[in-house]
Amino acid sequence: MVGDKGGLYREPLKKYLKSEGVNRSFLHDLIETCPGEAKYNQENDDVTASMTLGSATHCGILEPLEFDKRYVVLPADCRMGSGTGMKARKEQFEAEASRDGKTIIKAEDMQNIMEMQGAIHCDQNALNLLSGKGMAEVSGYYTEPETGTLCKFRADWLNQDKRINVDLKTAADVRHLIFRKSAYDHSYDLQAFSTKRGLEILTGYEHQFVFIVIASKGYHGLRIYEADEDLLRSGEEKYFRALEIYEDCKAKDDWPSYDSFPQPLGVPRFRKEQLDNMSLI
Repeated sequence: MVGDKGGLYREPLKKYLKSEGVNRSFLHDLIETCPGEAKYNQENDDVTASMTLGSATHCGILEPLEFDKRYVVLPADCRMGSGTGMKARKEQFEAEASRDGKTIIKAEDMQNIMEMQGAIHCDQNALNLLSGKGMAEVSGYYTEPETGTLCKFRADWLNQDKRINVDLKTAADVRHLIFRKSAYDHSYDLQAFSTKRGLEILTGYEHQFVFIVIASKGYHGLRIYEADEDLLRSGEEKYFRALEIYEDCKAKDDWPSYDSFPQPLGVPRFRKEQLDNMSLI
């Protein structure tokens, strides 16, 4: 239970997901799906395999000294096809990892994380953002003054010296136009605005929000993008629209599903343009 004034906490991802408060994923679902689905996803939110890999990646890059304490690779002689006794060796290894509080990841994932860690350490601009006094994997809880809603966010790296929140993303393609579309589709604009707002409410200071985006496979190139005025303005509109929907649904205790009224399906814009051009011939 988080107090009315909220605060910043170091806590496991699973605890954050189960704690009170609305986060970017829930607000995104409210405006991109429907309230019924958003509420279902929130109530059934748990750590998935992709989240586990994401947490391992973040730990390897942001907290390398902690990485070996938290993660371990399943040995080759415990994998399928490694001969007689594999099952028993695997079970024993898993039991020992569980006893030691370690998460097992694949050897190829471990290699990929180490390569991404190396790419970060070869980029001086990224290192500057991740240097100085900071905290990794910080949960923030705050009450939105305009609606009274308890909100929460998860900061990958909070640089306290420079008042910068660094969000680490992995992406299949880090190029500007490609990542910009992905950022909008996944409501990273909403994430940037709500995190900046929460940090300002909690600390009294405005923070810069920066994305370090690193290619997840192959050549681990990286780009750094700042949450600029346009992105934050887009996030602000989404944020207050979603909170308005949330407070209305909560007050009525009514979480409607999709509108089932029949509507024309149509075709994609490019196909409509093709058809329009054909009609002119």
